[in-house]
Amino acid sequence: GYKVSILVNGRVNNEYKVLDDVNIISLCDKFEEYHNLKLSKKISLRRKALKKVKPDFLISFLPYIQVLSLISSFGLRIRRIETVRISPWNANIRANMVNYLLWILSFNTCYKIIVQNEEQKLFFKNRVARKCVVIPNPLETYFIDKYKRDFDDNVCKFMAVGRISKQK
Repeated sequence: GYKVSILVNGRVNNEYKVLDDVNIISLCDKFEEYHNLKLSKKISLRRKALKKVKPDFLISFLPYIQVLSLISSFGLRIRRIETVRISPWNANIRANMVNYLLWILSFNTCYKIIVQNEEQKLFFKNRVARKCVVIPNPLETYFIDKYKRDFDDNVCKFMAVGRISKQK
């Protein structure tokens, strides 16, 4: 029953399938085109899209996008919800002090923060930590049922797939 828009930087091949009533807004036709834009143009395009959609809430998922969302939405009275999908202590954004300070400012000025576990809440000071809501990654029962195998009780095999980087 909600009107949902997804703002993407640019389109790519093999995108996730979304429901027909979800509005996809692309800042550029191709992601490569967006990647080559100057920072000021990225902010300008994002702000123009936000003004057009006038969302009640803006949810950002990556540190760099959170900084862009903070800047792009300034003065637009949009409630931002920030998410923490990585270890905040090891986020790549820490390499650039200006971006890091803007990232921290995004948490200080947002409406809510979604974290994946209680440990991530410890990154934030009291006032900001009170904004945190823990929503763990869901594990869809469809995948459990589809890939479940009968194993000997003494044998368990696990495999994790992801990128190897310090922030993980």
